[in-house]
Amino acid sequence: MKNRWFGSVAARLVGVCAIGLGIAGTASPAVVNLDIEGGASDTTHSGADGVLSGGGTFWNGIDAGVDASGLLDETGAPTSTDVVWTSGGGGEDASSTNDLQDSGAFGTFEVQGLDPGTAYDVAIYAFPFSFIAFTDSSGPSGGLCSGSPTYALPGTQDADYCLYEDVMPADLGGGVYGFTISGLDGAVMGVQVSGPGGQEPPTVPALGWPGKLALGTFFLFAGVFALRSRAR
Repeated sequence: MKNRWFGSVAARLVGVCAIGLGIAGTASPAVVNLDIEGGASDTTHSGADGVLSGGGTFWNGIDAGVDASGLLDETGAPTSTDVVWTSGGGGEDASSTNDLQDSGAFGTFEVQGLDPGTAYDVAIYAFPFSFIAFTDSSGPSGGLCSGSPTYALPGTQDADYCLYEDVMPADLGGGVYGFTISGLDGAVMGVQVSGPGGQEPPTVPALGWPGKLALGTFFLFAGVFALRSRAR
C-alpha cells in the first residue's frame, strides 16, 4: 500500500516538475494543400495522400488565374494563407488517374500570408517534364520539376513532384511574405505547404521557482522512501 501511495505521489510530482520546467511536446506542422484546377469540370482532390500530408484530407480547389483567400489547412481549419495570381491559364493531362494530377495551370502565382523567419517545406506537383520556377527568401531557383509521372499518389520525387525543404518565405512587399511559383515551361497541378518545417525537440527553459520547488519535494520524498525501505 505504501509503495502504491508513493508511486501516486511521485507521478503527481513528476507532472508538477514538467509544468515547472516548462517542457513542451512537439506539434505537427500545419499543411495547406492546393489542387490547381485547370479544367472546366474538375473535381477537387481529397485525401491524405500527398507527400507532405500529415493525416488530413482537405484540399483547396484553386481555379487557374483566380485569386483565393483564407485557405483551409488539411484538417479544414482556417489559415492566413492566400493565393494571388499574376497570370494563369488552364490545361489538362488526359493520362492522369487521380483528381490532383488531372489538370493544372500555366502561369505565375504567389502563396501569401506566411510567417517571415519561419522554415517551410513545399511540394509542387507538375505536368510531365515541366520546368517550374520557385522563389523564396534566397531568390529565384527551380528547374525541371517533374519527369514521367507515376500518377500513384503520393508519387515519386522528380517524377511526379519536386520538393523544397526548410525554405523561408520571401518579402513580397507591403508586409506580405510567401513564395512565388511559376510554370516556365509546363504547368503546376498542385502544391503542398507545410510549416514550420520539421519537428523541433521539446524545449526546456531555465528552471524557475515552481520547478525547483517541485523537483526538491520529489527528491525529498524519494529519500525518505529509500530510508524507510532499508529500515524494513
